[in-house]
Amino acid sequence: GAEREAVERAVVADRLPAQVGVGLDPQQGGGDKRVIGDDVAIGAGAVIHPHVTIYPRVRIGKRFVAHAGSVVREDVVIGDDVTLQPGAVVGSDGFGFLPKPGDLPTPIPQIGSVEIADHAEIGANTTIDRAAVGRTRIGRGVKLDNLVQVAHGCQIGDGSLLAACPVGECHFQDGNLHLAKRVALLQPVLVADGIEAERLLLVL
Repeated sequence: GAEREAVERAVVADRLPAQVGVGLDPQQGGGDKRVIGDDVAIGAGAVIHPHVTIYPRVRIGKRFVAHAGSVVREDVVIGDDVTLQPGAVVGSDGFGFLPKPGDLPTPIPQIGSVEIADHAEIGANTTIDRAAVGRTRIGRGVKLDNLVQVAHGCQIGDGSLLAACPVGECHFQDGNLHLAKRVALLQPVLVADGIEAERLLLVL
């Protein structure tokens, strides 16, 4: 109807062309503070809303949508038809510290990356940490609810659905837990280090 057509016109009007090797000043673009780092490639048909930050050396496919306040850190690779809802952060440092008796913990460099396959959607204020080494991978067609935390090095299988739970009701499941295909977990669970899942459905 008319409402849908109006939305489509607004999207088309806001589309940015593919950008490669661009260092965009935060004050450009009408002062909306979109920031795109150097050596960034973004496919055709992208919609990048105000206050989005994309760090250097990121590779993004076609028809990418980044809503306000979302952040993509350096060296992240994102496929086609991926949507980041407001406040999503992709590629933040994983939680890695080396305890030292009698001294402060020492940060462990997080030198890996994040890969998001085609048709994924990342919910508002969801965070996906970069791996310490290698990659954190979000599979094809994965849908992450708002406020989901994916720890460094996790591998989320194609078509998985993960929903968040309220703060204070989650439990850590760590170690080397391997979840079989099409698993439904009906209690609060936080996806943490070493968890692998295929067709994972979390109902929390």
